[in-house]
Amino acid sequence: MPTTHMPAPAPSLTHTNTSGRTINRRTELDYEELRALQVAGDIALIDVRDSQELQNYGDIPGSLNIPLGKIKDALQLSKDEWEKEFHRQKPDIGYRNLVFYARGPNASSAAVEIAHRLGFKRSRHYIGGWEDYCRQTGRPLKKLQDDGFRARSNYYTTNFNQYLF
Repeated sequence: MPTTHMPAPAPSLTHTNTSGRTINRRTELDYEELRALQVAGDIALIDVRDSQELQNYGDIPGSLNIPLGKIKDALQLSKDEWEKEFHRQKPDIGYRNLVFYARGPNASSAAVEIAHRLGFKRSRHYIGGWEDYCRQTGRPLKKLQDDGFRARSNYYTTNFNQYLF
């Protein structure tokens, strides 16, 4: 009886990460893949949070901040306009490592939808976002806020104490 060879199964488009969540590799990546791309220097990482959130929380090193409401206009810029605006090279339309992130998965998922409609069909998002990045790296979720009043009162006490009483 002749043996029949079964074709090898197609590579899976899903993967279960260390937290047990199933990841759709076509549109999502997890912390492990994010770190691998960062180490390789092969990533265009875009933070889609607004500037106020960025001031309060911080960002992933090497990322570029383009708020979600400006993603569509930014992705439609020419290469020269992009470089003038953001001081870095614009990702090519077929670049697989164009990655969006936000605090969690919602805004970055919306950014991927916008990018896909504009032809950046291989763009993805970091599903864990800033919160997962902080858990993974031990960084604080929020920046320590400068107590402006205390800083000002120390300034006056230090510099003008001689004039008080």
